[in-house]
Amino acid sequence: MRTLVDYQPGDPVFMSGTRLDAAAIRGDRVKLDRFHAQPPASPWLDLPFSFVADLFFRVLPRKAATSGSQ
Repeated sequence: MRTLVDYQPGDPVFMSGTRLDAAAIRGDRVKLDRFHAQPPASPWLDLPFSFVADLFFRVLPRKAATSGSQ
């Protein structure tokens, strides 16, 4: 949720929580600097939860957009 709360224009959006965790695990400072959110203290523990949340938020807008009036 940090990547959603701390979002600023130009930040990565697609699978952002998972990407933040992966960058933290790899120690990739260049990719971490693209986010305006701090990585979690335990990215290995956060990774599966971020992945599920990112998939949920990826599907959610599509369902809302396709369930409109006809």
